[in-house]
Amino acid sequence: MKNRFPFHVGDLNDGCGVLVKVPDKLRHHFPEFAENVWKTYEMLSEHPRATAIEIGEALGISDRMVRKHLASLKEAGPIIRRGSNKAGYWEVLSRRPSSLL
Repeated sequence: MKNRFPFHVGDLNDGCGVLVKVPDKLRHHFPEFAENVWKTYEMLSEHPRATAIEIGEALGISDRMVRKHLASLKEAGPIIRRGSNKAGYWEVLSRRPSSLL
């Protein structure tokens, strides 16, 4: 079956085949986050308008699980939602929000 979405996990690289990496400071600040949470974060950093269904299909997990990951990331602060649920996008913060310092 052909992937109907314009990206997949292999697209998350810097052009040299190296996976876009979550900043180590974020990983150390949120050690409770599983690897799939960080993969979701990486996907959003490359594709901020991606839907939970698209991310789930690209990562091989359910869209419900993606929504849980998004909620965790949003609550913790590394991502924020801009705009409406339908027409909005995710903004991935490049550093820790000041509220977490």
